Amino acid sequence: TAASSAKRRKSRQPEPAPPAPASSSEEVEEEHIFEEEEAQAESSSAEEVVEDEDEDEDDEEEGEEVEQEEEQEQEADSDEEDGAVEDDEEEEEELGDDDDDDEDDVEESDDELLRPASKGKNKALFTEDPLGESDDEDDENDARAGFRKSLESDSEEEDGMELEGEDDEDDDEKLATIRDAFGIEDEDTENDDPETIKTRIKEVVGLLSNFRNFAQKGQSRSDFVEQLVRDCAKMHGYLPSLIEMFLNIFSPAEMVEFIEANESPRPVVIRTNTIKARRRELAKVLTGRGVSLEPLADWSNVGLKVFESTVPIGATPEYLAGHYILQSASSFCPVIALDPQPGERILDMASAPGGKTSYIAQLMKNTGLIFANDHNKDRMNSTVANMARLGIRNTIHCNYDGRAFPKVVGGFDRVLLDSPCSGLGVIQRDPSVKLSRTIDDIRSTAYLQKQLILAAIDSVNYRSATGGYIVYSTCSVAVEENEMVVQYALEKRDVKIVDAGIDVGRPGLTRYVGHRFHPSLSKSRRLYPHVHNMDGFFYVKLKKLSNKGGPHDPALLGFTPQSTTIDTQDMEESDKFDESDNLEQPKPEKTNKKGAKKGAKKHGDKESSAKGKKRPRSSAKDSAIKNTKANQDEEQAEPSPVKKSKSANAEEKAKTPAKADKKPSAKVEKKTPAKA
Repeated sequence: TAASSAKRRKSRQPEPAPPAPASSSEEVEEEHIFEEEEAQAESSSAEEVVEDEDEDEDDEEEGEEVEQEEEQEQEADSDEEDGAVEDDEEEEEELGDDDDDDEDDVEESDDELLRPASKGKNKALFTEDPLGESDDEDDENDARAGFRKSLESDSEEEDGMELEGEDDEDDDEKLATIRDAFGIEDEDTENDDPETIKTRIKEVVGLLSNFRNFAQKGQSRSDFVEQLVRDCAKMHGYLPSLIEMFLNIFSPAEMVEFIEANESPRPVVIRTNTIKARRRELAKVLTGRGVSLEPLADWSNVGLKVFESTVPIGATPEYLAGHYILQSASSFCPVIALDPQPGERILDMASAPGGKTSYIAQLMKNTGLIFANDHNKDRMNSTVANMARLGIRNTIHCNYDGRAFPKVVGGFDRVLLDSPCSGLGVIQRDPSVKLSRTIDDIRSTAYLQKQLILAAIDSVNYRSATGGYIVYSTCSVAVEENEMVVQYALEKRDVKIVDAGIDVGRPGLTRYVGHRFHPSLSKSRRLYPHVHNMDGFFYVKLKKLSNKGGPHDPALLGFTPQSTTIDTQDMEESDKFDESDNLEQPKPEKTNKKGAKKGAKKHGDKESSAKGKKRPRSSAKDSAIKNTKANQDEEQAEPSPVKKSKSANAEEKAKTPAKADKKPSAKVEKKTPAKA
């Protein structure tokens, strides 16, 4: 750089002009002026050339520097790679031939000391900077060390990721098996359209229906069940936990039918109020108003199924007059199972909005007494309105918690408990149940239902001549709210399951996910929308046998029976005493009060007019008891007891009236109410 700058300075300096020949003064001046102008022009042109050359040289130098830097980087990278490979090879060689390397190193060091240094190397020692070489070597070593560290860190991270990704790989393998089975491409299934999901559900259901024959090696049934749960939950908007619960009750194919049936509406059903109308006459009137209907079923003589109507079915003159009421067909079953009789005392523990209560009053022919209770005070308004519109007069409305009812009033002939539930049987009416009901909600509701059914059993009089029955029902299909609650009641109270008297629905479950229930639970009934075209429902009829286990249990109240021996002789003496007491109390003669008063005035007998004087009845009994004890002592004192003859017994019987005749007035004056 110093040499090039010196050359540039020399090139910039103008060359000295040649000496001019001698001439005259004017010519000399003109030539001098001309020379000065040429010199100025040349200097300006020279400066421009020099500037252009400097710019070209600067550009060339920058390009050369960039090329040198790139070459150095490439050489450094290649050196690093070669160095890493050489290091690995050297390490392997060192592990194998340590002794040979030591001997070679000693020989090489001796040879280097004996060899004369060449001229080129000597010049390099004096011309090149030793510090620069050492810095470059250090940089290369640092780069190699950093490269090794990066390799080690990358390997450690890969090991950690392998441990963390084992679960993800398992899930991917499960999905891969399902995709391979149905020919699904490796894409995100969350973006599948409804038609694709629907076809996949059908294929999975078909495979699960005959899994042993259709499944391939390495395929697990649980993987396809999980895929079915995800697809059904996404297709119909359910919580996955509810789909899993339905799979525990139904088969996969029936579970899909149940879910699809919940999406379609149920037919409208009306119940004829036989207190005011007859079904045949009502059907004729409604048909004339443009209503298409038919009888509900063979098991009901008051129900009508409505298909089409040109008028609002809940605003006709017949409806306002109370000739019929809108009620679901499934709600008929628990009332028919209860079988209320005229003149009975019946409790409807959860009566709102009054459909079942009005049906009970209808079957009782508006006689007897019905307690229509409901915990929600706001819902009682609809119950009162329906009872008034239908002409029900034998109902008392009350607002109590059902769990406190045995303490409020009891002794009913029959009790109907349509318990509050999760509503998993009426999803078509309330679709919010799909996402709002969880397993914890169902369990908490079941806890309340167990308390209510015990209260219903305790409210029944098992000694009723015509009743002693309890009907439990829910609008849910969950086993936790139905069979498990009834099983709890069977264990806690002395009740049994009896025939409901109506054969509508499937038998109740006796097994469920490891649970085993009482065999009599098969007498309970289940209704399903995809089978009976009615709301999901459950009902069972119980018969109370005794108060055992309830609040009126004698064992809990302290009346425990004691085992005592009764002496037959004491019983004979007590019978004698009862006979003598009956003889001492003849029936009083009928006399007029006026005649008695006149006789008392004439004779002046104050004692005969004083009928209010009474002698306590216990005195005669005490004397008889003393006599019996004395007789027992005498008999015990005798060495050999002898049986009394018939004549002796006759004599004792003859003596007893004589003893009683000592005070006849007091005995005659005794009144029968005192004995009671």
